[in-house]
Amino acid sequence: MRATQSRITRRGSLSLLFEARRNAVLREPIKNALAHLGILELEPAFALARTSAQRAIIVLDDCHMGVDGVPGGYFIAKSLFDAMGGKGKIVAMQGLLANVPAVQRFDGLKKALKEYPNIQLLADQTAEWDRTKAFSVMEAFLAKYPDIGGVWAANDNMGLGALEALRAAKKNKKILSSGIDGTSEAIQAVVDGEFAATVVNDPMWQGGMGLSLAYHAKIGTFDPSKQPKTNREFYFVPVNVDQKNAKQIQRDYVFGIPNYDWKDFWSRVQKPT
Repeated sequence: MRATQSRITRRGSLSLLFEARRNAVLREPIKNALAHLGILELEPAFALARTSAQRAIIVLDDCHMGVDGVPGGYFIAKSLFDAMGGKGKIVAMQGLLANVPAVQRFDGLKKALKEYPNIQLLADQTAEWDRTKAFSVMEAFLAKYPDIGGVWAANDNMGLGALEALRAAKKNKKILSSGIDGTSEAIQAVVDGEFAATVVNDPMWQGGMGLSLAYHAKIGTFDPSKQPKTNREFYFVPVNVDQKNAKQIQRDYVFGIPNYDWKDFWSRVQKPT
């Protein structure tokens, strides 16, 4: 609450608050801070409120954009399986087991496994999103399963940890790894033929579009209250990276900046959250 009050007090004529919509621990103190500073109006979804000093505050309340983990987990699995010729044995590394992205991404793997009857999942184990733990898990997998053909990992960190173990065993490129997040190192691994795929969650677009939505709501480009829920709480389409497009994605997202259209608000909406 004190941090929120301080930010509002220090800023100029316009403040943007991106509220953690589902986190009540953050939500209530933020609302209390706004009320303490004289907010006269607070409405759901891009609400425009004013303090007694007439400083405008846009609160993105009950609005959310995110990435559905199921398609990402499915995409990297399918890319891995295709790179293996549609047959062989894999191991999987999960994130924190109670974490929603970890559950969703693993569901994507299970969906792909149903479509590839000649792919066998030898074992799955959590590496808790951690690169060092993934290295150790992969070492153990290699010792126990000499016929591993591929590694599915729920994020780039774990996929890169597995790749380090594969390099140490001189099995990189023979056994492909994978991941999600679209880090520059992971994209380079796809380019180099050591990763089957990754997924760019495009944080630059997320941050920029969040700001653009708030700004255009304020200036009246659109009326948030008239937008369907799909445009207020949604999963957006990320950027899939495999060995076919990795060099182009690297040029656009690592070495350069994509040409975003900040007025194209809804074209990347995938489905409601």
